[in-house]
Amino acid sequence: MLSTERREIIKSEVLKIFYNPDFATLPVPVEKIANSYPDCKLITYEHFAKQSGITVNFLSNIAETTDAFLYRSPKGFRIVINESDHSLITSRRFRWSIAHEIGHYVLNHPEPSTDEESLIYNEEAETFAKYLLIPYPALRLHNIRSSEELRKLCDISFEASQIGYTSYLQWLDTAHYKKSDCIYYENIRELFSKFVVCNKCKTITPTISRGKHCHICGSKKFSYAINIPEEIMIYDEIMLNNKFKASVCPVCENEETHIDGNFCQICGTYIKNRCSALSDEFNGYGIEDCLGYEGLPGNARYCPHCGAPSTFLLHKLLSPWNEQPRPLTEEEIHKLLDEDNDLPF
Repeated sequence: MLSTERREIIKSEVLKIFYNPDFATLPVPVEKIANSYPDCKLITYEHFAKQSGITVNFLSNIAETTDAFLYRSPKGFRIVINESDHSLITSRRFRWSIAHEIGHYVLNHPEPSTDEESLIYNEEAETFAKYLLIPYPALRLHNIRSSEELRKLCDISFEASQIGYTSYLQWLDTAHYKKSDCIYYENIRELFSKFVVCNKCKTITPTISRGKHCHICGSKKFSYAINIPEEIMIYDEIMLNNKFKASVCPVCENEETHIDGNFCQICGTYIKNRCSALSDEFNGYGIEDCLGYEGLPGNARYCPHCGAPSTFLLHKLLSPWNEQPRPLTEEEIHKLLDEDNDLPF
């Protein structure tokens, strides 16, 4: 059994991988991950044997495995995978083998000097492979209901999916009791989500743009989603220029707003939308420093960083969130799903 300390270290290393958005997707691109390290590359048995001047069979004998192994040399590391093993490839077992060897590499395992050390290192590498290939909160986002669904989603072997699904069900029953697990899995869930949905006002935001607060209603309670839910609301906004100032003054309709200063030179309206928590130009909430001071989206009623009202809300240029919401149209939903379009916020 792994100690709590070692298990937390393994979770930390897996999180480091998923912080790369290209890797936080299902199935996890384990081959890309293996090749992402500057001193570690994925190669085949055939390639390794040819470079070493030996046969593949002889390599399997001296490596004592027909699946994969981690080769250490002064020039770097190589994860060597036996692509000629038909059952290894067709069963998708090779993905677990690669993840296992990545575990040895990132956990900095030395060559074991005893059988006991070998068992410990292998248990840690297996735990790493499980966390990497079967991230439980991501399964929950996809509403997994069987081991077969898990197998297809994670692209793993039948045996691994059977064991993984049983462990996943156990996690669903117990994870909320363990604070450390809750924090870890919350991070995983956020990294694998494409959108967050405010539970209060039903607005949607890309995960990477999310702050602590909803920019529409100020709430701190969100749900995660990989697709756009049916019940999504959209709110009126003021179009901004690249300085977070209204393109057209919402009071007098002055179009010359790309100027120095944040006040309309015609009617005196404060035309920059930002967090109201600094008091140099607007005596707001008095917080000394907030990222929202630089500027907020044209529909932001609240600062997503600290939760203070936006200047547009306080100056009544935007109506409160619960006065003029409307559902997204089908056309707007299609635009949201188009990666070449920005979300309306």
